[in-house]
Amino acid sequence: MDYWDECIRNAFDEAEIEASEDQIKSVVEAVEGAFENYGMAHGYDTIKVESDVERKYKELKKEIEDKEAWINETDPCKVCHSEGAVLDGWGRLVTCPNCNGAGRVKKTY
Repeated sequence: MDYWDECIRNAFDEAEIEASEDQIKSVVEAVEGAFENYGMAHGYDTIKVESDVERKYKELKKEIEDKEAWINETDPCKVCHSEGAVLDGWGRLVTCPNCNGAGRVKKTY
């Protein structure tokens, strides 16, 4: 039994409507056709919905572009050698004061 046929039969039973097999078949076909056209009737089939995959792709693409731009606009830090940290006078690892831990500094032309 298909979905719409079962739905119509259940609805008729709940409403205590008696119908012949031909009548039920006719109502099922009408409901199936109406459902198929629902999206078109309300404009849902023309709305572009961005999927999670497309959204994540755009986020990652922007992240990569931003990182490439940052690399092109900066030079490796000469103090910490792009590590972002240096040893202080006591031998402890601390944030590089030259690049603030970024590992890169603005280009000096």
